[in-house]
Amino acid sequence: MTGPEISSAQATTFEIEGRQMLSFAGCNYLALAHHPRVLTAASEAITRFGLSTSASRETSGNTILHAILEREVAEATRTGDALIVPDGYTANLAAAQTLARLGVQHAIIDERAHRSLFDAAAAAGLTTHRYATADSSAAAAWLTTLSPSESVIFTDGVFTADGRIAPLVELSGLGCRLLIDDCHGFGLLGPAGAGTHALLGVKINGNLILTSTLAKGIGCAGGFVAGSTDFIEAARRFASAYICTTPTAPPLIAAAIEAVRIARSDDERRTRLASNSRRLAQILAARGLGSFESQTPIFAFSPGDEIQMRALAGHLAGLGLFVPLIAYPGGPCPLYFRASVTSEHNDEDLACLDEALGSGLYAPVPSGVLSQHA
Repeated sequence: MTGPEISSAQATTFEIEGRQMLSFAGCNYLALAHHPRVLTAASEAITRFGLSTSASRETSGNTILHAILEREVAEATRTGDALIVPDGYTANLAAAQTLARLGVQHAIIDERAHRSLFDAAAAAGLTTHRYATADSSAAAAWLTTLSPSESVIFTDGVFTADGRIAPLVELSGLGCRLLIDDCHGFGLLGPAGAGTHALLGVKINGNLILTSTLAKGIGCAGGFVAGSTDFIEAARRFASAYICTTPTAPPLIAAAIEAVRIARSDDERRTRLASNSRRLAQILAARGLGSFESQTPIFAFSPGDEIQMRALAGHLAGLGLFVPLIAYPGGPCPLYFRASVTSEHNDEDLACLDEALGSGLYAPVPSGVLSQHA
C-alpha cells in the first residue's frame, strides 16, 4: 500500500495533509539530502549538464562526474574499483549478471535479505537457495553439496526492516564469493563510514562484492557495485543493467560526490547518529517493545495485534508524530512499526516520541517483538 503523500520534507519533519509532523521514518540517516553543500553541488550541475545524460554511459552519456563518483566510492569502501548504476536495485542485478557470466550458478540467499537480491538472482538465471536469517552455519550447509567456485552468498549488511547486522565475518570465511547489499550501512558504519564490512573487519579480497544505493545514508540517488578491479571490469563488459540503462542524472551524481565526501569526513555527524540510535533503543526497550541493535538507526516493533497497532499509529499521528506502520518484505512479522532516527534529531524530539508512546501503549498490550533475537 502506498504511503502518505508528503508535500515537503526536512531532515526530521514531513508535511502531510497540511500538518507538520515530527518524523521517525525513512533512511536519510545522516540528513545529507538537505545538506547545503550537497544542494549547491546539485544546483551547479544542473547549469553545467542539464537534467539528464539522455543516453547510456556506453554511448554518449558518460560524464566526468560519474567517473569521479566511482573513484570516491572505491576509496570510501576500500575496494579496488566501483561502478555507478541507476539505483540500488539495478546494482544487485548488475552484480548478479556479472557473476553469472563468470561461471557462478548458485545464489545462497539469507531468507530476509532485500527482495532485490532474490529478483537479481532469478533474472540472472542463478539457482536460488535460502538459508535461515543471519545463520552462517545454515549458509555453510549448502556448500557441502554445492561447489564454492560456482556459488555466491547474498546478504544484507544491515537488514532493512529491523537494523540487525549480518554475520559477515563468518560468511566471508566460507570459501565462496560474498555479495553484501550495504544500503543501510554505507556512510553510517565502520571507520569513515566505509560500511558494515569495515565495521566488522571483513577482509577485502577478490571474493567480496559490495552493492548499495546512494539514496539512503548518502541522501542522494543512484547505486553502485564495488569490488576487485577485475570484477568491476567484468561488470562493465557483461552487465546489461549497466550497459543498457541511462545513468543517474548528473545533478544527483554531483550531489552524491559531495555527500560521500561529507560522510567520509564528518565523524561528528556519525557520532550524533550513533547517540540518537542508542537513545531510541533505550526508549523502546523501556516501553517493553523489545531488545534492540543500537549500532544502527533502524528499529522494528509490533505491539499487539493489527487493531492495537493501527490505534497506536493513529494516536502518534494525532500528536504530530509520523512513525510508519508498514507491511514490507523481510520484516519480523507481516505488519510492524519501522522507526528510524537521523543525526539531526535532538533530545526534545526523542523525549516527545517517548511520551507519545507512553500515552499510546494502552494496557494490556503484549510485549513487542523486534526480530528473532529480541
